[in-house]
Amino acid sequence: MKTLGSIFGLSVGNTKIPDRITDGVVTRVNIINEVRLITLWVHFSELIPLDDLICTEKLYAKSLDSSVVIKPHFGRELFTVRYFPELYKVVKKLTNQSDEKGLYFGGYFVEGTYDKTPENLAKVVKKLHKLSI
Repeated sequence: MKTLGSIFGLSVGNTKIPDRITDGVVTRVNIINEVRLITLWVHFSELIPLDDLICTEKLYAKSLDSSVVIKPHFGRELFTVRYFPELYKVVKKLTNQSDEKGLYFGGYFVEGTYDKTPENLAKVVKKLHKLSI
């Protein structure tokens, strides 16, 4: 079982990466040399704020001279109402991005329909929950 910390170290330069991030278990790695991209699928035992993940990606990217994407996975039991502001940040980040099924989260475009009704937003939240964010 490899953790982010055991692979990349506990700090980058003079910046220490928080333990809750370095303790994340790396479940998959994909490296595309042609475009200098490293994608890491990481299971975390606690919810990590999106800003912390983005900061960590940037630190690793600078250190490795490559783009780094961390695809976090959190257990379903961790999602509570307390985490809703972080889910909102994720939805904003995904605006105009899509997954392989053509789901556009930011505009509430889901499976061929576009509207901003609460029902459609509920579909978006359900899809996000299935994405293991």
